[in-house]
Amino acid sequence: MRRSSLAAALPVLVAVILTMTGCATPAPVETPAASSPAEPTPTIEPVVIGPAEMPPVAFGGDCANALTPEDIAEALGTTVVPRPRTLDESIANVGGLECEWRDANGNAVILAFIPRVGLDGAVFPEELAANFFDECTGGSYCAWQGGDDIAWVALTLVVPEGTTRGDVDGWGEALGQLAIENYSAAVDDPWTRDRTAWFPTLACEEVGDAIGAQLGVPIVGRASGWDADRPPTGYVMALGGSRQAHCYLTSDGGQGMSVTIWPGLGETLAAEGATNVDFGVPGVTAYEGGQDDYRGRDYILTDGVNRIDLWVRIDDTDAQRRFAVAVAAAAASGFE
Repeated sequence: MRRSSLAAALPVLVAVILTMTGCATPAPVETPAASSPAEPTPTIEPVVIGPAEMPPVAFGGDCANALTPEDIAEALGTTVVPRPRTLDESIANVGGLECEWRDANGNAVILAFIPRVGLDGAVFPEELAANFFDECTGGSYCAWQGGDDIAWVALTLVVPEGTTRGDVDGWGEALGQLAIENYSAAVDDPWTRDRTAWFPTLACEEVGDAIGAQLGVPIVGRASGWDADRPPTGYVMALGGSRQAHCYLTSDGGQGMSVTIWPGLGETLAAEGATNVDFGVPGVTAYEGGQDDYRGRDYILTDGVNRIDLWVRIDDTDAQRRFAVAVAAAAASGFE
């Protein structure tokens, strides 16, 4: 029987296919390109503000950059207009800003804003907190404080009858957060404060002891307290951030003096008519003011970084000077 021609050709065809398969060059396998490492986010080094230099004022000193009257009207439901305020040197010393608006009845809405970096860890004094942050009474001031790690913020306002603590907290949260967002969007360069040469936070008892050691007589120092039950919230926080000490000092004879210590304000000498005097204390420059109606005398002392405002209530001119020289010497030693 004859074989089929197809059957005869089949082994040859299979051999050809196998040969072609063995000789074919395999297609190259693509490997994914190695991913480039992500570029690190550049670190912005904060600008270092010198011990006696003033930090940048929040919002460039313009309250309209913090909140607008429209912002306040939307939150409170009342129309307000801005009222100019002079920036207190204590608030300027911590880079803060205090703004005020008034409604048609003359009621104030006050925003206090201080960057955390300016506060040096200060918190609102417990002895004053209840006057502001407890339950609200209609027709009087009520306040809210809050913020985050960027800034401390407070809102103070005269509240109408029927206003609750929850109402004020809600207004404060809304406007305070908006102010922080506006600040974060506008701030150019972060900053930090060099407090190397600042006096530490001093207790008035320490101040009295140091001055008494220079005079050779006991001097009792006590904190002067607040001038009002509700001092401005921004001012209160700024004094804490500035390590300010305001002391009343007395001797056994009842002679007294008032001493206010201002770290960081050693180059801010607002003393019109004051005369430079030489106390012979190295590193301390002294200025003497006139005698007031209470037969006291004003002095301003500075080491270039820290400032001391001194009022001596003594009749004797020589004794006034001795007290002032003792304060200068105590300051030169850091009140130690």
